[in-house]
Amino acid sequence: MESLVDCIERALPHLEPQDRDILRRCDLEGRRQADYADDHGLGLPATKARLRRARQRLRKRLIAQCGIVFDEQGGICCHRAHQG
Repeated sequence: MESLVDCIERALPHLEPQDRDILRRCDLEGRRQADYADDHGLGLPATKARLRRARQRLRKRLIAQCGIVFDEQGGICCHRAHQG
């Protein structure tokens, strides 16, 4: 689990600033999406869509950078602990 957290931390800087911000605030820090929307002048549907797209881009980055493999349900199956 620790190596997976490290991989996420290494992947985040490669994302666009908007993606990093919403992922950090909502997924890593646990901020409510409604609060994020209010703080950024967005509607809740726009925030949900933005977060979904950011998660998709992070997922692609994790696959490429860390060798993450997802199962049929979308859960993480396995990954390589250390990649450059």
